[in-house]
Amino acid sequence: MPVAGELNARVRLALCASRTSLYDAAEHMRVDVMSLSRIVTGERKITSLELALLADYLVVPVDYFLSNPGEEDDREEEAED
Repeated sequence: MPVAGELNARVRLALCASRTSLYDAAEHMRVDVMSLSRIVTGERKITSLELALLADYLVVPVDYFLSNPGEEDDREEEAED
């Protein structure tokens, strides 16, 4: 599981990759734009509810933000053994 700074960075990258506006994402998350901006810059932590709402908005599983890169691949390889 990522630490707070890594989680904020993943949120920032996901929002950039989606090419969505902070305003639209914030509206879906039910937070003001400044709050989302502070999350993206790492000045504020994201709550679990906000993370779930953001994942819903971006149409990605919450694990997208929480799992380590390659972690799912490792689990699949172990299951095959």
